[in-house]
Amino acid sequence: MVKACNNLLPTSLLTLARPAGAPDRSALPIAGDDPAAKAQVAELLDALGYDTVDVGTLADSWRFEPGSPVYLQPYLPGQPPQGASLEQYRRWAMETPSVPVPAARVRELIDSAVRGPAGGIRRSPPRTETTVPRLADAGSGDDEPGRTGQPARRLWF
Repeated sequence: MVKACNNLLPTSLLTLARPAGAPDRSALPIAGDDPAAKAQVAELLDALGYDTVDVGTLADSWRFEPGSPVYLQPYLPGQPPQGASLEQYRRWAMETPSVPVPAARVRELIDSAVRGPAGGIRRSPPRTETTVPRLADAGSGDDEPGRTGQPARRLWF
């Protein structure tokens, strides 16, 4: 398993691809535990128009997760409009042309990442809670389908 392409928007992935050696070619971080698998992913990304920066193992992949210096923002030209709602931010990000981020800059941003608490900084709206009844185990013999006598599960969105 190799982690790649999670730190930029789909529109950026489509618009930033460049031929090998192009001065405005972007790079993407990758992480994985299998060197052969990482080599295959790097070869695929090269064919798609991207250089790669090997971050290390999957355990090191937190360096390009949400809230890290190389997540989304470097590929966008500036900051979103002040006070934008989540929907306005998404629209701005999808409609704003992406900017290239070369391998040296990706490496610099990866190296500057500082690990925060689990879950990182929440930029999304607050989570809401809902409950879902537990489904009966197959062959449990319960009289009421969908009831196990267990309390409902909490799900966070």
